Amino acid sequence: MLIRIPPGFAVLSLAAAFLNAAEQVERTNFEVSGPVGLIIQNDYGSVTVRASNEAAVVVEAHKTAPDEKVLHKIVLVTAQSRDKIFLHTYYYEYEGGYLDLNLRVPHDTSLMIGGANPEVRIEGLKSHLRVQTLTGAISIENTNASVSALSDSGDIHFSTAIQPQHDVRLESVTGNLLCSLPQKSGVEAWLRAGGTIYQNGRPQKKPQLRQSYGSGGPLLYASSLQGDVSLDMIPMVDDASATHSTGRASVEEKPSTVLKEGGRSQKESVPEPGSSGSVTSQPGTTSSPALSPAPVETARGAVDTGYSLKVDVDWIYLNASVRERRTNRAISSLTKDDFLVLEEGVQQAIEKFEPVESPIHLLLLLDVSGSTQKYLSLMKKAAISFTRQIKENDQIALAVFNSRTRLLQDFTGSRERISEAIDKIRSGGGTAFYDALHESVTDYMRKIHGRKAVVVFTDGVDNQFTGDYQNGSQIGFQELYRDIQETESMIYPILLDTEEDVVFRRGGSRGGLADILGDILLGRLPPYNPGGRGPRDRDESLAYEEARRQLEMIAEQTGGRLYSPQRIEDLSGAYSEIAQDLRIQYTLAYNSTHRERDGKWRSIDVRIKNRPDAVVRTRRGYYATSSSRVHASFN
Repeated sequence: MLIRIPPGFAVLSLAAAFLNAAEQVERTNFEVSGPVGLIIQNDYGSVTVRASNEAAVVVEAHKTAPDEKVLHKIVLVTAQSRDKIFLHTYYYEYEGGYLDLNLRVPHDTSLMIGGANPEVRIEGLKSHLRVQTLTGAISIENTNASVSALSDSGDIHFSTAIQPQHDVRLESVTGNLLCSLPQKSGVEAWLRAGGTIYQNGRPQKKPQLRQSYGSGGPLLYASSLQGDVSLDMIPMVDDASATHSTGRASVEEKPSTVLKEGGRSQKESVPEPGSSGSVTSQPGTTSSPALSPAPVETARGAVDTGYSLKVDVDWIYLNASVRERRTNRAISSLTKDDFLVLEEGVQQAIEKFEPVESPIHLLLLLDVSGSTQKYLSLMKKAAISFTRQIKENDQIALAVFNSRTRLLQDFTGSRERISEAIDKIRSGGGTAFYDALHESVTDYMRKIHGRKAVVVFTDGVDNQFTGDYQNGSQIGFQELYRDIQETESMIYPILLDTEEDVVFRRGGSRGGLADILGDILLGRLPPYNPGGRGPRDRDESLAYEEARRQLEMIAEQTGGRLYSPQRIEDLSGAYSEIAQDLRIQYTLAYNSTHRERDGKWRSIDVRIKNRPDAVVRTRRGYYATSSSRVHASFN
């Protein structure tokens, strides 16, 4: 029998385990005269935020630890700067213990909450909400705010008894999602589950469900790669009476909506092709972008859903490079008859073929964040040299990114224009790598036909990964990877290890309370702290190891290669190898014989006939659609 564990139960159980627990309560009030943004970082314990009619933010922090020594190693730093309030918890030499934060805030407070394991509960707010955890459960009740809630393995419960006015985005890797909405509300619901979708307690057979309720309206996007997703409709009440009502009883009376146990693995999970945790996305085409699983987090009217639809032919395009296994030399002069394409082990008929002489469209995407600043001069020189190694009839575009992405030069055959654009590059700011690569493959490259590739130079560590949500990406790696699985562009990441410099340059603080407070007041948010150590003595290499793993996945999926020069001086060599690889690249296309619209992963295997020594690199597969191919573009 499945039993729902009430929010906060895990924390209370932990307190009971501390037989001689030391406790301390701190209270802080912040007076506010208008809308305020609240930024909270807490890795262990809980965060509870409730709306109130007070013109103040009232904070109660309850520390619990095994003994007094550990208690003093839990430090809550608070600061107020203009219209923002910062609450950041540091766990120095983590030896157990946690912090429970309870807040009363004005209704129009916007929230940004991050942390590894906290249980998060939010009630009654009407402004923008963004919550991201690794294992912590998230509960959001009776809000008509714009909501973005993401957790790797925690369950997410969204419940409101009033009409949603803004988009709601709920995502988890292994956790379960439970959504409760008013019966007469107008929403566009898009549910995706690696497990089972439940609609009013009834299991659905399909892995995704798109349905309009009422006259349509804001978008409810709920996706779990491996968990279950439930949507229940509950009686509607007016706004005033819903402010402090949880609506929980109406949901929990139905046994079918009880969330499963066991969906809370500590290990990060990314869907492998063919696994039951894979989510449905759209196969690649050349005429329009893949369907982005992330809704736009802006309000849309009750009529405008933000999508335009069209139907395409099921062409599957493959860009492929072929090399000899022993010498690693590229193999040229191959014809269509030399290639063998298998989809799920079934041979496919190659109906379109472009040889290596065909022009290639290349997007050069450069990281110009603060972490690459000292290498800017050599980076620009290597990039200019690279563009001159590409064949004259190839088209090149240039984009750069830090906290945002900018297209500096659209596709052009003029090497002078590209060189001038590179010369003008300046560096500084954060690193929103996921957003930049996502925009590149779904926007800049979407209308390009034939041979195409993205070469991205970065240190690979998105500020979102380190807990700096202001300067990091709006999407996560799982969402980026889903769209990468649909792209036809080969992606060549160049990873430069700037770890040593970042450890000593990030924010300039050395861990003292005065330095930490200075960081917060200047907007330098502390990095995400997965190990529970202080901000200076944690293992920075974990971030770079994870960045490398993610870039390897991206390169392998798209048929590209990951390059990792040990020194900035070796960057030109990496560019030269990529240029050689791009010179000999083939484009194939076929119309799949698999006609089932089941949303499953289709693996692709490309070989060269009678050449066992030949190694082919290309995309590994795609997701079939569950109905006619549908593409979405945001208006």
